[in-house]
Amino acid sequence: FRRWPVASALISASFDDEDVSRRVFTRIQELHGVALLNLTGLVWVEVAKDGHLEVMTAPHDPVAPENERDAASFAQILGSLLATPLLGARVGGTVEAVVDRIVENEATPERRLRKQVASILTPGKWTVVAYASQVAEAVVRAELAEDAPELTIWQIDDAAARDLASDADAAS
Repeated sequence: FRRWPVASALISASFDDEDVSRRVFTRIQELHGVALLNLTGLVWVEVAKDGHLEVMTAPHDPVAPENERDAASFAQILGSLLATPLLGARVGGTVEAVVDRIVENEATPERRLRKQVASILTPGKWTVVAYASQVAEAVVRAELAEDAPELTIWQIDDAAARDLASDADAAS
């Protein structure tokens, strides 16, 4: 049992029920507030049956320290999910266009992570995605177990976070 791993983590869960997804979104903010994770970013995504996306973000906690590398890494992951017009899609993209953009041949850690993350968006479902460090994983899972029994927590090693952040610098 590792209470405070050094690596960052991407936390996600998908839901059939909008109210449950919103409850988990709020609960993750509360877990940040009681120091069970250090939240870099948190988004709630509704994926319509036609693949169009609606996104809500949580405001940044002004008291929490900002880590530029983690913020850039999360921005890259979100960019992969919430891509702008691709393959003739409207602004906001569609799941199909996002997945087409993610398909890459290089097997680097950040590319594998982007492919995994792309699979969390499903038409007709709601998804919560958080990027955090210092995650008390066992406690977070226990706190969210009732509403998010299939919660996924991907550990993001330093190399993948560095590569993602480097991609953000190249994109700006």
